[in-house]
Amino acid sequence: MTVVRLFWLVLAAVAPGFAETIGFDSAKPGNLPAGWTSAMTHTGGVPKWEVVPDSTAPSKPNVLA
Repeated sequence: MTVVRLFWLVLAAVAPGFAETIGFDSAKPGNLPAGWTSAMTHTGGVPKWEVVPDSTAPSKPNVLA
């Protein structure tokens, strides 16, 4: 049990170093960001993801919705 706890403590300490922030401010609204694709992993149609303007975005003006 101690080894498992140690593993989770180490993981929690290291994980924040792997975080990445992606901004959509230079992407054209109405489209996916350059290099991105959208796909369905089960049944149904392809989901609709696009960059949209949002005045409440942490980094204005766009978000991915």
